[in-house]
Amino acid sequence: MNTAKVYKDSNGDECTIHQMVKREPYWAANRIQEGELALDKVQRLQNLAIWMTGCGYDFCQHEYFREQRDELLKGMDKDASPELEEPI
Repeated sequence: MNTAKVYKDSNGDECTIHQMVKREPYWAANRIQEGELALDKVQRLQNLAIWMTGCGYDFCQHEYFREQRDELLKGMDKDASPELEEPI
């Protein structure tokens, strides 16, 4: 986590992330909830991409698909997700 980033609180005063959490707990809670929603969306998109590769149409013939698939699957743990195949 980048703790050097400068934030502005509701008064416009600059502060660190740690100060912001203390000063603005509702903001912090909102950011956490938004982050959880974003992670859920990423997981759903990854699941869609996995389904697309097994639906019968050869998406792999399209370079755009291959580039996006490889980028999305980079760093994923294949042991935790055995339905994943190696990128071509």
